[in-house]
Amino acid sequence: MTGSYYLRKRAIYLAGILMLFLCSFLFSSCLKPPWKQSRFSGSRCSQCHKSKLQSYLQKASVHKPVRDRDCHLCHEPHGYIGALLVRDDGGAGLCYRCHPKIAAQTSPQQGFVHQAIQRGGKCTACHDPHASQGSRLLKQEGQKLCFSCHDQALISQPNQHKALEKGCLVCHPPHAAAIGQQAAGLLTASREQELCLRCHSLGKEKLAAAHQGYQMIDQRCSACHNPHSSSQRFLLRRTVHKPLQDQGCLACHLPADSKEPFRVKKKERIDELCYQCHRREQYNKYIKRSAQASPQPHQPMREGRCLICHTPHASDRNGLLLAQQAAVGCYPCHQRILEEASQDAAHSPLKKGECTVCHDPHSGELIPSQGEWSKGGGGQQAAAGLCFKCHEKEKSMAKQPATHAPARRGECLACHVAHLSQSSDLLREPMPRLCYRCHQDAEKTFTKVHVHTPVRDGRCLGCHEAHAGKHEHLLLFPQQELCWSCHLSLRHQLQGASALHAPLKAGECRQCHAPHASDYNNLLSGDDGRICLTERCHQPLAKALEAEQHQAASSVHGPFKELQCLRCHSPHGSGISHQLLSQAKTLCLSCHQEHEKKLKLDTAHPPDRKGECLTCHLGHRSPYPALLAKGVDSVCLECHQQTEQSFRVAHGGLETQKGGCLTCHDPHSSQGKGLFRKVIHEPFKTKKCHVCHQSAK
Repeated sequence: MTGSYYLRKRAIYLAGILMLFLCSFLFSSCLKPPWKQSRFSGSRCSQCHKSKLQSYLQKASVHKPVRDRDCHLCHEPHGYIGALLVRDDGGAGLCYRCHPKIAAQTSPQQGFVHQAIQRGGKCTACHDPHASQGSRLLKQEGQKLCFSCHDQALISQPNQHKALEKGCLVCHPPHAAAIGQQAAGLLTASREQELCLRCHSLGKEKLAAAHQGYQMIDQRCSACHNPHSSSQRFLLRRTVHKPLQDQGCLACHLPADSKEPFRVKKKERIDELCYQCHRREQYNKYIKRSAQASPQPHQPMREGRCLICHTPHASDRNGLLLAQQAAVGCYPCHQRILEEASQDAAHSPLKKGECTVCHDPHSGELIPSQGEWSKGGGGQQAAAGLCFKCHEKEKSMAKQPATHAPARRGECLACHVAHLSQSSDLLREPMPRLCYRCHQDAEKTFTKVHVHTPVRDGRCLGCHEAHAGKHEHLLLFPQQELCWSCHLSLRHQLQGASALHAPLKAGECRQCHAPHASDYNNLLSGDDGRICLTERCHQPLAKALEAEQHQAASSVHGPFKELQCLRCHSPHGSGISHQLLSQAKTLCLSCHQEHEKKLKLDTAHPPDRKGECLTCHLGHRSPYPALLAKGVDSVCLECHQQTEQSFRVAHGGLETQKGGCLTCHDPHSSQGKGLFRKVIHEPFKTKKCHVCHQSAK
């Protein structure tokens, strides 16, 4: 009993200590947020960054964490580059931990946010995170900071708004505007008029007279005045509507003392008022032409809503346009085009927002083109004429000897799209799919065993011009020069060659090769030998081969019979006559290897020894055995004259029989003199011819 009592007492004591420890831990956590807790102090950072810290502390405005050495409030203490390892990626969220009021102001739900914060959320666009010579850690003071992003041309006009003397912050808040304020202007007042009336009192007689007695309290001042600077008096915008300039407000509006002073005189349709000055016939012509060309002519023009695009009072843009660029005025209706314009591959005028370069702003159709392309060519050529206003180089293509059919007809849009393409050069489809839309037959012929590399890679423009050129088939260069542009090694190989293939010499590569695809090696247009024996080339040899096949006594060279021309000849050229791959002796012995052994005997036939095989033999076919150029006796007697005394003595005064040379002699080589055959008749060997031939001497 006593033991259990002490155990319970001891457990209660330990539980009390544990509770005290937990309470202490929770209390310390409440005193300092987790993100501020660190066992690293700023003094440790300054051990390495002493010079930087000193430079910060000498400036007029120092960030409090820097002054207090609380580096860890913004920086992570660990990492390969610890000092640069900023918490929260250095975004505005890091700053908002200490600046909750600004966090509330810049919330998207609270109002319009300064774009410097909105884009990437970087407060450091304006503020230095450590120290600055300017107030509020600003990198620069006053307008200089604003113009590091904004165009200084805003205030470059001769007549400047007087408020600019006090700086931009008189009218614009630095971070965000509250709900209900003018989003585009980031203003310090709830409404534009309220801001202006802080300085300009409507009760002043001079101001009332300037507005012809009209009460402007509910009107936007910036409709007529530039809030920054202007070339006009009273900061009027650059272009003032002529009726307003000449006659004042009464030109279009009811009198100032009427019940509805700001109502226009023509209440039904605003365009009825516009047509009092602008000729109706001119704009009706636009609508009529548009209705003929498209089922949906430009709606604002058709419906008489001129003020969708134009301001009725004043503008800094030509034509009293509301938007700074034509495209900005077009995009509210043409949302899809806006998405296209933001992409890198968009048409250049579209990216620049210059819709009116191509489109008539009133009819909505393409601007009519002038010149040769618009005469009698219909809509397509008119479109081409429009394209040529920018693409002047392509304009001259109609005069080229070879012109792509769509280009010749002025059908630019057959291959290109007007606004955006996922393919280069605004093509409707990637190569070669685009080409195959018209060249369907060609596509079928390209599905062969061997395909020319540019065709296989879809690079039609590797060989052909897209629009027009000087050479047939729209080739980029003359045929052979085009081939050489890739096949440089072959060109170097043939430099100095004395025997060139005739088609190669004439630059006719396509006489033997298919330019796109082939079922034969090396893109040949036919079987190796058969293309050599075409009607255009070696036709006599073809006929001879056909005839010799029916003559048993004839002889045909094996490679020739098998149409293996390239076993002996180079297809393009060589330094040896007849385009032979090598000298006759080397070439012949590459097949007749047994003959090479005979040449090592004591005596060799002089033509054999010199490698002049073609002295006795023909290269392709012969009506005589062994491809002899003539009959046996005739070939021998070309060199050995029967009438010579030495010949008669050598033959014992006997008259040689027709075809009898090879009876005694080997035509190529022998072991002894005289090219005699290996087995010799004994009387003949001892020159006792008279034993058999009584007439021998």
